[in-house]
Amino acid sequence: MYQPLWQIWLNVVFIAFVARRAAVGVGLHWDDLGTLLRTSHISVLVVCAWAAIAVWLRAKWVIASLVLVAAAFTFSTAIELSRGPVLPAASMVAQVVLAWIGCGFLIRLAWRSEHPGGSRA
Repeated sequence: MYQPLWQIWLNVVFIAFVARRAAVGVGLHWDDLGTLLRTSHISVLVVCAWAAIAVWLRAKWVIASLVLVAAAFTFSTAIELSRGPVLPAASMVAQVVLAWIGCGFLIRLAWRSEHPGGSRA
């Protein structure tokens, strides 16, 4: 897939934004996390690793990986909120909203790179 380097770096920044919170949760709060929350954080990190590879592939893979990263992040945040958040709840919700806005923007960029004329075919 042809994507400009700056666009690939935006995808990497998005992935790093999501992976950072999961990595901090695993690294700093491992003993305080329950099994479900540990599993969700590790799943987010695995999805982020896959997405880091997928950004170099076709637009369909990029779009699928970005949606999967945002969905895993949302699921992990929901679990964390239900178990008693480490961060203030408003901050966590704001991060999820920002992640979905960023995901939508990056999906639009990936779609336009694959279909420069705006065609949906």
